[in-house]
Amino acid sequence: SGLSQRSFDLFSVSLGGIWKINDLFHITVNVDDAQRAPVAEELFAYGPHVATGLFEIGNPELDKEGSTGANLGLHFHTDSFEVSVSAYRTEYDNFTYLQETGAEMDELPVANWVQTDATFEGWEAQLSWDFLENSSGLWTLNAITDSVKATTKNGENLPRIVPARVGADLAWQLGSWTAGFGLMHVFDQNSVAPGETRTEGYNMFNANLAYNWTAGGTDLQVFLDGSNLGNEEARVATSYLKDSAPLPGRSFEAGIRIYF
Repeated sequence: SGLSQRSFDLFSVSLGGIWKINDLFHITVNVDDAQRAPVAEELFAYGPHVATGLFEIGNPELDKEGSTGANLGLHFHTDSFEVSVSAYRTEYDNFTYLQETGAEMDELPVANWVQTDATFEGWEAQLSWDFLENSSGLWTLNAITDSVKATTKNGENLPRIVPARVGADLAWQLGSWTAGFGLMHVFDQNSVAPGETRTEGYNMFNANLAYNWTAGGTDLQVFLDGSNLGNEEARVATSYLKDSAPLPGRSFEAGIRIYF
């Protein structure tokens, strides 16, 4: 049929710049205008999708998606300390996403691929600090935090948007040994789309220990990783399966890695 095939003409452009204020500070500015063609499943899907647990229905009349965005960043750095903060805003024409309808087919929730004008705005900050280096090894503190808000032209929240986060990890290196311990706090996601369920915040503790060496010109590593050490029930706001499939509980993994 005439709807079994679509073609799109796309155009994208971006521009970025750096202003070096002095040896410690610099500012970055990036602007872009981009277009994206809808993919096959967005146009022609009609049936169960195991990965999302939904009965997806595409729309062969979807238009190309356009976005215009800007990002402003401030960076401070020395030999052992670096911090960056940035804020961004992106305006979308015909933002494409799956919208659940509340109906069911084949015992699955029905979701339509739809388009709307939308706005994404947010900020992020990162820090890295080599705060100690002596006979005990090199100790580094890393930290990150970010937040984003995404709304339609009607002021409704878009679905499956990542909640605000703040986290830090302590990394250690001494000779062939490396180790780390980190905590990430994910906040509640209450800014949800109509009909979408909220997710509770959680704390994620992870740790790792590794020994690295070279044998016969090959790099090898023996490692022990621990994930979700607090055994939290963590549900990912961006997941289609968040209500039925939380993240794994406390787990440990040990093994050998060979780098070619």
